[in-house]
Amino acid sequence: IVLCDTNGSATSDLVRLGIKAATEQIPVAKLGFHGHNDRGRGVSNAELAFLFGIRHIQGTINGYGERCGNTDLCTLIPNLYFDYRAACLMNGKLERLTDLSRMTAEFVNAHHRSNHPWVGHLAGHTEAGMHASGEGRDPGSYLHADLTLIGNRDSYGVSEQSGRSNIFAKAKELGFELSAEEIAKVTDLHNRRLAEGYSYAAADASLHLLIMEALGLDHSGAAFTLEGWHVDTNRDGANLFTEATIRASLDNVYAHEVGSGDGPVDALNSALRKVLDRFYPELPKWKLSDYKVRIVNPQAATAAKVRVLIETSDKQETWTTVGVHENIIEASWIALVQSVAYAIHRNGKA
Repeated sequence: IVLCDTNGSATSDLVRLGIKAATEQIPVAKLGFHGHNDRGRGVSNAELAFLFGIRHIQGTINGYGERCGNTDLCTLIPNLYFDYRAACLMNGKLERLTDLSRMTAEFVNAHHRSNHPWVGHLAGHTEAGMHASGEGRDPGSYLHADLTLIGNRDSYGVSEQSGRSNIFAKAKELGFELSAEEIAKVTDLHNRRLAEGYSYAAADASLHLLIMEALGLDHSGAAFTLEGWHVDTNRDGANLFTEATIRASLDNVYAHEVGSGDGPVDALNSALRKVLDRFYPELPKWKLSDYKVRIVNPQAATAAKVRVLIETSDKQETWTTVGVHENIIEASWIALVQSVAYAIHRNGKA
């Protein structure tokens, strides 16, 4: 017999009273619980049912379901394991929970929440300098659990709140072992870019290139030279058509490629992909998976700078780059070129 909170409005007191009334007639071993998340209580009510002895609890991966969704198993399962040592999964399966969550999101064509408890890629992310420093001195002071046990990982971000502790920790996460002098160089360049409107809190790939630049390493990521671009958008009745042209060269080989797309960024990406296919045909294919725009200085009105974040993904990895400019297409172009530079660098082609 499954007790259902199908409209997701039950309080913890109501769940407790309902289970108590049911157990007066039915053994608790034959009871189940089914909750919805309309008031954000899906996981907490399911945990309460568990504490009252119910072992059949229904839910869905990532909490997918009608309206606000069902009980989120990707939150409930690790909660029950870490707090009560409940064996919800067979041995060795818990560490695959993060992969399951992300794979399911991709399968249903949904965006995987970066701040999803336990399984989001920012679930173990620390950004403020005091937090990173404290976590380094006393693990667990700011991060509640070892996320590697569910297949996720801790990460560090850098922003205007970050200090050298964050720079050091983030650089180490990205594969750099920095001396005190090198940390100072990176911090100085990072702060100068912040003054220009950049933010690397969610742009690890751009930060990776920034560290290389600060260290005097080749950070372009590409041996070819991008000489220029042109974007043209036309309306034909109700239809919009966008075409982009890119000029580039490599070892005295000249490329002039044209791409079309649903907008200027998509068209530029299409043309740039043709350039890469010509110069680096062995590179894996990737796609733009997310695009975000933020106003940096809104007081400047229509002359304000914009910050563009581009998320790119292939079958192995997802990376994010950032560009800033008064012209939204140029800001997008900067982020797009950095995305390509990072991709070429990580594939050892630069």
